Amino acid sequence: MINIFYSAFSQYPNDSIVQQKQALLPTRIQEKIDKYKDKWDRLLRLTGILLLGEYIKMNGLDKEFSLESIVVNNNGKPSFGQSLFFNKAYAENLCLLAVSTHGEIGIDIEKIRTLDLEMYSDYFTEREWHLIHSAHNPQAAFFDYWTRKEAVLKSIGYGLTMNMNEREVIAEVVNIQNRLIHLKKIDFLPGYSCHIATTGEHEIALKEMYLYGG
Repeated sequence: MINIFYSAFSQYPNDSIVQQKQALLPTRIQEKIDKYKDKWDRLLRLTGILLLGEYIKMNGLDKEFSLESIVVNNNGKPSFGQSLFFNKAYAENLCLLAVSTHGEIGIDIEKIRTLDLEMYSDYFTEREWHLIHSAHNPQAAFFDYWTRKEAVLKSIGYGLTMNMNEREVIAEVVNIQNRLIHLKKIDFLPGYSCHIATTGEHEIALKEMYLYGG
């Protein structure tokens, strides 16, 4: 089972509640959150780590895992090691957390909006670029392929540090660095494109979480 927790905000929560929640986190995590200058960026990063804490608590994993035990690999991807895997994604006023016990995982979400697509041609293979431009809605197709690509790269711990135009993600199962990665689209909010990349085919449970009251 893959669990996806998410929180969506129509307005900024009560400041005092946000501060109280952050004050309960390990100091190094608080300091990392505080590096973001925009208050919404700070809120979404805080929310991501709080969602992870909620997952641990709800599944009775408090004795095995704690937020203090998160480690970061050489490419900056945080994890608990080899038994519990997670990845976060943000879009506007929305935060997602995906958690798996089956292997590495990556998730990405983007709000579908109008862009000058030609500025991003270098990020796609020729076949991907052709499929984007031949789609009924090229803007939506662009974000579908973008989130597919990002999810795959995040699952192997590289994100945008690896050349995106060298990794084709048209198929539902792609081979990256001799790893078979399964891609699945998550349709849960209109106007957004979201994909998850996993090391196998697994059921997905989606749950909205309210962390700040109201």
